[in-house]
Amino acid sequence: MAEKQDYFIGIDLGTTNSVISWGVVNRTRKFEPKVLQIGQIGADKKAQRVDLLPSVVYFEEDSYAPFVGEFARTDAYKSQPQRVVRSIKSLMGSGEMREIGRKKFSPAYVSSLILNQIRAAMKYKGIDTDDVVITVPASFDDNMRADTIEAAKRAGFRVTNLDGTPRDILLDEPRAALYYLIYLQRIDEILPSVIDLSSQKTILIFDLGGGTLDVSLHHVQADNDALDVSVDDIAISRYTRIGGDNFDELIAGFFQKEFEEKFNLSIGAIPESYIQHEIKSKLLLEAESKKREINDTFTQGLTQKATMERLIEAELKVEIHLPNLYDNKGYKRKIAWNEMTSIIEPLLGWNLSRKDVERFDDLTGEDANNIIYPILDVLKKAEKRIGSVPEIDAVFLNGGMTRFIPVQDRLEKFFGKKPYTLLDPDVSVAKGASLYHYSLHQGLKPKSVILAESTGIEIKGGYVKNLIPAGTVAPTPKPIQIEGLMIPEGASQIAIPFYRGEGKESKFPNEKKLEQVIKLPFTCKKDEPLYVEVSINLNKTLHFRGHLISNPDIKIDIKVDDVQSNKPSSTQPSALPPINHPTKIGPELDVEETVKNLFDSLASSDGAIKQGIEADILKAKNRSDFIFPIAEKLQKIPPTQLLMKKASSRRAILMLGALGAEFPEHPGVQNAFNALIKVCSQRINVHENNEKYLKMILGMGIVALGRLKNPAAENLLLQILKDPKMLPSIKGTTIVSLAKITSSVNALSVVSQYICGREILLRNTSAWAIGRMGSRDSAKPLPVNILKKSLEELLYQTERETESVTLQMMVYAISELSDQRNPSRREVFSEQYAKLSQQALERLREKMDARHKLTQDDQVLKKTIKTGLDMVYGRQLAEEQVRALLIMRSKLDQIE
Repeated sequence: MAEKQDYFIGIDLGTTNSVISWGVVNRTRKFEPKVLQIGQIGADKKAQRVDLLPSVVYFEEDSYAPFVGEFARTDAYKSQPQRVVRSIKSLMGSGEMREIGRKKFSPAYVSSLILNQIRAAMKYKGIDTDDVVITVPASFDDNMRADTIEAAKRAGFRVTNLDGTPRDILLDEPRAALYYLIYLQRIDEILPSVIDLSSQKTILIFDLGGGTLDVSLHHVQADNDALDVSVDDIAISRYTRIGGDNFDELIAGFFQKEFEEKFNLSIGAIPESYIQHEIKSKLLLEAESKKREINDTFTQGLTQKATMERLIEAELKVEIHLPNLYDNKGYKRKIAWNEMTSIIEPLLGWNLSRKDVERFDDLTGEDANNIIYPILDVLKKAEKRIGSVPEIDAVFLNGGMTRFIPVQDRLEKFFGKKPYTLLDPDVSVAKGASLYHYSLHQGLKPKSVILAESTGIEIKGGYVKNLIPAGTVAPTPKPIQIEGLMIPEGASQIAIPFYRGEGKESKFPNEKKLEQVIKLPFTCKKDEPLYVEVSINLNKTLHFRGHLISNPDIKIDIKVDDVQSNKPSSTQPSALPPINHPTKIGPELDVEETVKNLFDSLASSDGAIKQGIEADILKAKNRSDFIFPIAEKLQKIPPTQLLMKKASSRRAILMLGALGAEFPEHPGVQNAFNALIKVCSQRINVHENNEKYLKMILGMGIVALGRLKNPAAENLLLQILKDPKMLPSIKGTTIVSLAKITSSVNALSVVSQYICGREILLRNTSAWAIGRMGSRDSAKPLPVNILKKSLEELLYQTERETESVTLQMMVYAISELSDQRNPSRREVFSEQYAKLSQQALERLREKMDARHKLTQDDQVLKKTIKTGLDMVYGRQLAEEQVRALLIMRSKLDQIE
């Protein structure tokens, strides 16, 4: 990862909030990490850009694009909690799906939506790179890390190197916090009197976030050389799902119990599950809010030099007020500090102390659900690794929940010293990750890391055989050989259950990670011995290899992390070339006033006024700010009014598509998309009796959807295309937009039906669309078996077609589907199909050569055939041919 790069990106993909830090080398030639604001829809559906992105996703019913961020966390969670996904990080690696409506979503998919929002913020800033570092808890196991890598891959980040090896994109959160700590000391924001890192120090990081708790112990040393940083892991706690969510749930549960007792009811007995969800979500949000409010009150008091005892004596309180929580019954009361701390006491582990390190192996599951158990876990692991419990020089707190005074107070009493809270818990991890990313590009070699927990497999009798112990350094220099494993007599398949933890049995403290079933080609003999090797890479992902000793050909190969590069390997032009239209930038406009004037003018018949306002908006310096308000206005106009103002409405629809296409990553584009979906969906009620509505409103809505390139529009466009009463002109527009947004098998199948049809327009558009969707030069080309039917239709119609323009499109499509120029994708079709394409184009060239008079369209067709033949024979294109190919690929992009 030492190639030249201008921006260095660190992403903290958090349970509660996510943050992105970016950095550049400043004028003093020093690296400076900054926080990049993330665009999102906020409360009341207002667009905003802020430092923190709530890691919350709202799947709005009948909407094609989910909301990510503040609106999902607040408004949506209050009104539609059953359609909101929170704290998805806690499910990474579990295989557990979240069901919304009738659809199921994996943790990796939901996390990719959050990363997509972050990537949009990068592009909005002009940072167009797929090279980033993403932080994960140090206790994340291989499955959790694999899910994180999968989410990154889905979001378009690079997860493999050019040679296919895993890319170093994951960084443990405690290490990121330490890199930021070292940075702060180097810029003199942390003085050596606090902690002097010029000599080796033993530092414990306590990272308590929204859903997970990471405790880790490190030897740290750093001097003034930016690359000379030594961070060696001593021990890492087991994965612990304790965080702010758990504190909120305890408080909300207390509120719920009081409410139920007061009105003699049970929320769990309410028949409508969605009402239960709504009540509990309101209680949870109130719990989170009051936890912060009372903590802020105390923090302010302590800042003003008041003692905690005096603050407690003052009985500072906060008020809870939830009117009409259920059935016109409300919940209102005041809560004091002592009462709040009493509610969350079970999570503080007051029954445990440092002496419990000695009896740690005897602790039970009941002792584990608190913030102290992971500390004991780390101290015990450190003792096993280095022979004694180490003296800790400093404890540093990270994560938003470490602001909570009861947590700080509990840790001070446990360690007998005050922990440092110098790090900004919201952004320190992201900033540390960008510092690490910068160092990698300066030539820093990634340090070895250690495994947080032991990994083992279950064997006969319910016991667990340890394969790799906690503290093992990753990557392993060579595979670790495991002996003593045998397959039971008569087995035709074996199930291999993998466990994490330090126990010897398949129960607490061990936890099952996954189970892999391997089918054997024959029945095994008695106690068939198995040879096994296990290796771990730098991302802590596990590779388990084995074979039968009696028959080495019978192999077992389990690779938890199996990611592929999503980057196109072709050096030829992209199948979807961008088209930039330079615009002279105008002054900033008042958004509210201009939008009002725009829609007032839409009711006017003065075309000059309409065009003037439209032109002003499209060239305004702040034109992206108009996306959201125009979308909101457009959604509120009923179909009849759209029809009455058809010319004006058409202008507004196209303007929305143009702005959305220019600023595809703007958070308001989601609303623009929903507005256009609504416009296009209304056709059902009006199109039978109004051809003008189809041409002026529906057609332009379809064009605008194509410009936005959102694959979620596919189902609606296919529905329009399959409508037997739909005008051919609208179907042609729909085919073009469909090709811009998708290359799905379903879409290709429907479009191919029009290749041999009567309508010239539909033959033209369908041929172009097939070429675009089936191009071998795209990032993810469609499998050849899916393309055969479409190619057969094209070859058949090419022999019969008489229109030169239509033949241009068909030759283009055949060339794209049969393109042999890229050596890595040369086996596109069987030799039979490749020859059929070559022969069809050769025959067409002979026909054109035999003509005595050629029209302008005929001359273009001849050039297209020449380019097509070069492509299907695998010959390199001349520069002029490349330009012509790019023009053909975008030929129908501007259809209106």
